[in-house]
Amino acid sequence: MAWPDAVVFMGNLYYNDWVQIPKGGITLIATIAPYYFLLMTVATFVLCAIDKFAAKKQLRRVPEKTFFLLSALGGSVGMYAAMLTFRHKTQHWYFKYGIPAIIVAQVALVLILLRLLGK
Repeated sequence: MAWPDAVVFMGNLYYNDWVQIPKGGITLIATIAPYYFLLMTVATFVLCAIDKFAAKKQLRRVPEKTFFLLSALGGSVGMYAAMLTFRHKTQHWYFKYGIPAIIVAQVALVLILLRLLGK
């Protein structure tokens, strides 16, 4: 099966080899997704700013795994922007290379999904 033919419209469902999507579901996902990623980006950016402040004042810190979880859930651009803005977590190799790797993986996933859905 070629890429453009991977998703076929049949009645009320879109079919491909992995998933069945209700007809209106694609429109709903396309409507909500930008707001979700914007919310995750802003939340991750703000949390990184709070952690930078806590680091300077020697207060309780945000665990690093929280930043990676938020990045993986859609806040990777916010984390990377915060790293550059606040010069925070830039010395840790796993942030320096891990966050851009998450961004690349997310962009690749979006491009694959767009291609599968024929957009």
